[in-house]
Amino acid sequence: MRRAAVTAPRLLVARWRTGAGPRGHRPRYRPPGEQAGGLLLMPGGVDTALPGGVEQASLYRHLQGSLPGPGFLDGTAPILVCGADVAPEAAAAWDAWCRDEHFPAVLALPGYAAGARFRVHRRLREGYGHDPEWLTLYQLAGEDALGLMEDPSEAALAVREEWRLHGEPLVASAHDGCFLPA
Repeated sequence: MRRAAVTAPRLLVARWRTGAGPRGHRPRYRPPGEQAGGLLLMPGGVDTALPGGVEQASLYRHLQGSLPGPGFLDGTAPILVCGADVAPEAAAAWDAWCRDEHFPAVLALPGYAAGARFRVHRRLREGYGHDPEWLTLYQLAGEDALGLMEDPSEAALAVREEWRLHGEPLVASAHDGCFLPA
């Protein structure tokens, strides 16, 4: 008897820099303050039609953590978006370190409510930049948690030191940013 192939859930990540972005789609996120632009996260497949107003979009394959849905990435709480590009020869080491050490350590910090790791499946629209190959999304406990990246606690300092020693040497480029529910 043949088993059906199990396909990892996919997440469509769509971004825009100007204007209101796609209307009628949820969950939507916006940068904090007066910055323009936004982020749309939704389940997707290779045939997902891109909403109007989207300047850039990629489809990501779920690797680890919570699945998007009620209570996670549903547009009700702030999120921290972390992206990285890694040289092909460092991909296995990066994935193992994130999976086994970094991701669980971050989720153990106060203020981090949930998280998920993804890897790009297909870039659908390259608008004004490059979507990262590796993407981690953390849902924060609330807007007061936006300062967590500067948290002076011993646990947070240890996570940042581990990043400096083990994560940073593996990446070609990395970036992160917080987004609020729109």
